[in-house]
Amino acid sequence: MNPDIFRLKEMILLFRNELIKWVLWEKEYALILSERDPIKPWEKAEAYSWIFFETKYMPLWSTSEETKRRNRPSCYPETLLKKAEYYYAKWGMKTIEVSGCPTTTEKLKEIYRYKKYGIPKPLPNESLITYIERLRESVTEETYSKKLWRDSLGSFLEFVRANIPPDCHGYIDVIFPEDRAFYSDEIIRLIRKNKYPVNIIFVADILKNLSEELLWGDPRTQHGASETLAFAWLCLISARLRLPTEIGLLYELKPSTLITKISPENSLFAKRYFLDVPTLCGHIPMEISKCQYDYFSILSEVNQRSGVKNRFFKASERSLREVFGRAVNKLQLPPEHGEITFLTLTSWPTEVLHHRTQIDNARYREKAKKT
Repeated sequence: MNPDIFRLKEMILLFRNELIKWVLWEKEYALILSERDPIKPWEKAEAYSWIFFETKYMPLWSTSEETKRRNRPSCYPETLLKKAEYYYAKWGMKTIEVSGCPTTTEKLKEIYRYKKYGIPKPLPNESLITYIERLRESVTEETYSKKLWRDSLGSFLEFVRANIPPDCHGYIDVIFPEDRAFYSDEIIRLIRKNKYPVNIIFVADILKNLSEELLWGDPRTQHGASETLAFAWLCLISARLRLPTEIGLLYELKPSTLITKISPENSLFAKRYFLDVPTLCGHIPMEISKCQYDYFSILSEVNQRSGVKNRFFKASERSLREVFGRAVNKLQLPPEHGEITFLTLTSWPTEVLHHRTQIDNARYREKAKKT
């Protein structure tokens, strides 16, 4: 057996043993329950323990809220403060230099029509983000009903997204979601169905299934299961920030994003553990459990010894998705719960059982067509 994989297995087994004791304690000291309680206290404790990979997860819960408040972006990146005229002028050119590489854009004639009859030009010295905010203010039922105006807006935003760093996309996405519809003077964000959160019990069961494959699965698949479990936790850590991110950004995470901090004023948690989470609004540190920190560290060491440099994950995204899919399929969920993917875990799970809340995107699209 790979000794490094054994270290990961040992962590899981120790955690499970501790969790059994914790659940028994919760059952023994639980308050009188109502039959209407959808999730029993010990079920909730077990689920969140798996999600945080820590039985005493409440301090992490509170620091999660603190982190969101403290690290909410308060100023724009320099890229978005560049003059909008620069991007407007480049929009429609046959090529634009991106990191030294020429990138093809829309056909010149089409963009010429957009510039002449579509969205207005930026003002002199107007920053890119201010210009986009002004475009948002100009969206009305009258302007959005004009196909040329609407198409020119979409073309310009697509061009901008293609030519700015991914960690700037979130600021634009807040103003103009990439997948959107217009209804009643409002921009409606259309969300992929697999983005909608599932409940904490399902999420915990998926994590359990992955841990089972790591512990007892085919030796050839155990390493893949260990990485998939880590990636699932990574998605859940990002979900705690409630900021937009992309699976590709998370997959490219580097070991250097693991951080420890000393807090001598805190006697209970003198040493704290963080992961610098990549979002579409930049990297933001999120506090994680010691178990998660150790698990990520060991996994990083394993992969570095096998030749993977400066990355957490050795397996391809496709391989991770396949292993995750097997763990989900073992749940045998009814079809109405829809597809569950890594993207699902980037939305914080709910405590609502037997129902997966979703917005009817088709309804908004249909209404948008009529405007």
